[in-house]
Amino acid sequence: MSANCVSAEQLRAFFREPANFANRPVDELFAALGPSHQYDDWDWGRLVYDWRHPEACFRVVTQAGRVMSVYLLEFDDTSRFGTGIETVWERPAGAHLKP
Repeated sequence: MSANCVSAEQLRAFFREPANFANRPVDELFAALGPSHQYDDWDWGRLVYDWRHPEACFRVVTQAGRVMSVYLLEFDDTSRFGTGIETVWERPAGAHLKP
């Protein structure tokens, strides 16, 4: 992991508060948490970032540069489409991205 990683407790605390990330620009997450440990380009313009720690892993799905959903993953699941063990937050169905 990179030298500027945040702790598992810092990750949990950050993602416990939806105001920190819900529909926010992904650049704000980079500013708060540092670079993600994994990046993937899914379909329809969705970009996916994982912030990993040996004790916690959070997957952030974005579209148009804004957070659409956040999932808690098994920390040792490094598969491309890892199964979330908990949905931390999802943009409500029918909600539109803020400009």
